[in-house]
Amino acid sequence: VGTGPFMVKEDTPGVSLSFVRNPNYWDTTTIDGVEYKLPFVDELVHPYIVDFSTVIAALRTGTLDVFWYVQLMDAEHLMVTTPELLSTPGTGGWTSIIALRTDRPPLDNVNVRRALMIGTDIEAVAMATHRAGPTYSWPIVEGIPGHVPLEELPPDVRELFVYDPVKARQMLADEGYPDGFTLELTDYAFIQHPREEIGGMVASLWERDFNIKTIFNPVEDVLYAATMVDLPGHYGKGHQDCLVPIHLLYNALSTEGIGIDNWAWYSNPEFDELLAKAEVTVDDADREAMLEALFVMALRDVPYIPFGGAYWHAMWWPWLKNFYGEWDGIAWGTPYDTLWIDQELKAEMGY
Repeated sequence: VGTGPFMVKEDTPGVSLSFVRNPNYWDTTTIDGVEYKLPFVDELVHPYIVDFSTVIAALRTGTLDVFWYVQLMDAEHLMVTTPELLSTPGTGGWTSIIALRTDRPPLDNVNVRRALMIGTDIEAVAMATHRAGPTYSWPIVEGIPGHVPLEELPPDVRELFVYDPVKARQMLADEGYPDGFTLELTDYAFIQHPREEIGGMVASLWERDFNIKTIFNPVEDVLYAATMVDLPGHYGKGHQDCLVPIHLLYNALSTEGIGIDNWAWYSNPEFDELLAKAEVTVDDADREAMLEALFVMALRDVPYIPFGGAYWHAMWWPWLKNFYGEWDGIAWGTPYDTLWIDQELKAEMGY
């Protein structure tokens, strides 16, 4: 849009958003020594489909050429019923988290937060809700500059990922909570995806192991994002995109991010100062070292308990050319300008 390969054609609420080829687009590509003007396709149509079962049906029947967010169970089913579909798994960089209000007692005590993370069976919760996917991917996913491998974390940070309810119980007792306490959880009113069960599952485990009672604050899905900005109560379930380090670190962890995506209301002057320096550092090695320090600092203070990301599948038909499963996300996206439809192949496949 603008100087990009496409221009908005029509936005019909509840139906679709369509784009047409920008005749003045500046870019070209060279194939076998011949230069071609981009984009290749004349029109893109993004239908608005709310119901996942309808999306899957549209993909199965060839109405959709591609869909990036096929849930694992649906993907496994499509691989059997429609083996012609191509696919690749990924998380899109999204990580499920429990946000802890670091400005409200008793969660304003970092040792209480650390105890809760040590006393949470992250692997078991992630497996029960995600089924598959990386469990260690916050605040920066593996492969992105700034990520620190689990085995390279300082011992006091690495221990946060070692489930030990006995140790956690003693830590809570040491902080004056041998008999537990009561927290308020903001959670989805209706569960639409297994990952949305994390809040309730964690609440049950904390009550069982530490006598922590939970008052549930159910919120409708359409209001959930706005509610999390000023998270009521003590903790809430959410998910964050960890592909772009500066974006996540600023919005979800800086003091200035309070009122944006800093649902934990985490505020650490040392963190803010280093982040501001990293934002203006040009040297790649120096900036990466700063991001790694911020990575460790964010984990150590436990403003969030991360559970990793659930695998989704990008699935597409073979007639969609120049697409290899690139995620339609904020860090990298689908190369819309070089996509094209092989109409002959589509006809041969009966669509």
